[in-house]
Amino acid sequence: MKFLIVNITWLPNKWKGIPSTEAEKVEIKKISGFRYVKENVPHECFNFSELTIFNGYKYGFAQFTLPPQYKNFDIIFFHSSNKLVGVYHSAEIIDSKTETVQGMEIGFNIRCPENDWILFDEFVELDKEHHLIKEGEVKNRIGQVGYNYIDANAAKNILENAKSISKDNQIREKIEQLEKAIFNTNPVQRFWKVSPGEGGKCWEECQKKGVIGIGKIQKKDVHGLTEEEVKEYLYEERGKRSPSLIKFIFQITKGHIIIAYSSPSTIYGVGIVEEKDWKYNENIPYEYSCLINTRKVNWIKPFSPIKVEDDEIKSKLGIREAISEIPKDFFINKLLPLFPDTFRIESFLIDTEIIESYILKLISKKHQIILYGPPGTGKTYNARKLALEFLRRDNYSVRNSMKEVK
Repeated sequence: MKFLIVNITWLPNKWKGIPSTEAEKVEIKKISGFRYVKENVPHECFNFSELTIFNGYKYGFAQFTLPPQYKNFDIIFFHSSNKLVGVYHSAEIIDSKTETVQGMEIGFNIRCPENDWILFDEFVELDKEHHLIKEGEVKNRIGQVGYNYIDANAAKNILENAKSISKDNQIREKIEQLEKAIFNTNPVQRFWKVSPGEGGKCWEECQKKGVIGIGKIQKKDVHGLTEEEVKEYLYEERGKRSPSLIKFIFQITKGHIIIAYSSPSTIYGVGIVEEKDWKYNENIPYEYSCLINTRKVNWIKPFSPIKVEDDEIKSKLGIREAISEIPKDFFINKLLPLFPDTFRIESFLIDTEIIESYILKLISKKHQIILYGPPGTGKTYNARKLALEFLRRDNYSVRNSMKEVK
């Protein structure tokens, strides 16, 4: 799979046509700084207009100083003014093509099938740590050539972010369809460390109410505000944008995993977020102020608090932010081995890669395992997959193995 982020000039009209006034054109040229803006009209001004659909393709433009090495991409993401604004799916880089649109010769160098493009209704703030990733390496910015290659995890993160902040049901559905078409999987399951209050003081209340929370950062309920509006409100009120609250409201969502951890070294529990929305609770007693903003969580089978001894884990979980994202590999390789064997990890993970990894670790210790569940839930399918995995590790011919396992 191949994914690309490309730069385009910022346009107030959301790239739906030629800017209406000369003043806008001059301002756009100043902002752009790219040599491809001719006659003060950027070619990308039609990137999300239906006027540039010809012969079954949607045409657009991006500001390359050197063309990408590859021509075909599963998704091309469009970036402008530090925001990700939309996508072309099944996109290709083409030789320069011009068409007369609204009386002007407009150039194009990208196209996709006529129905495979989305303009986000709420633009996604560029987060380099989650959006500019390629094979584990994080880039600091969009390259000077006008684009960056990114990996599948980064692409998933962008789509999940766009879906979580969208207020348009049709756009959310289109993003979900795109996720299924590209990744053939459920939406991305992400993992978050959330502190249940200083020293875990709110943990018992979190368990009892089935929630996780974050303290009174704002003075009012900010439901209905966009991410950018919340950031501006917090900055005006507190002089900072409170990234933990932004993550809690706009990034954590239904299906994500919460690791309740309090510094310096205690894991209290693990659970799954049950609802998309969050709740603002007024009139909370001071001692439970960390539960003013809450999300519903199904805390999986309780276990005694785990004291973490590993310095790497303490360093990763113990950062000062109340909320931080945990990489999937870190969860598999570092956190799973800490949990009791009776902990039913498969009861809440939608990521089959993690489930299989966990089962393989159990088998290596216990040498047998029972898969149970109603008919049609994948017991036989997964047993065959696990058998083939063990044979693969022993360098046995997988092709022969498959016949014998069947």
